[in-house]
Amino acid sequence: FISAFPLLMQLYISVTDWSPLSGLGWWNAWEMWNSFANYTDLAADARFWSALKRTAIVMIVCVPAEFLLGLALATLFADDFPGKRIFYSILLMPMMVVPAVAGYMFFMLFQSGGPV
Repeated sequence: FISAFPLLMQLYISVTDWSPLSGLGWWNAWEMWNSFANYTDLAADARFWSALKRTAIVMIVCVPAEFLLGLALATLFADDFPGKRIFYSILLMPMMVVPAVAGYMFFMLFQSGGPV
């Protein structure tokens, strides 16, 4: 249910001319019904097809490359080798730094002399 409602709401809004700036709530979007005009406009837009082509190229190139890189690293780290702990630490560093930096940013943001 958690994902069904937003999906159905977006399908409902997609067949209207509703905009958040229109002054109407999304529940009144039926007043701006335009059937499938948004989809026909999308199918006729050259920018959409260009973006879809670029997305497909990135997907065809990047997904196998990332999979093979991950598989190679997993195979490498499955066995013991000199310097394994150092390389493992280097690979885990981005996963450790991002939450720490985000936590520190929120700490700075919400402290008594902070902007919020």
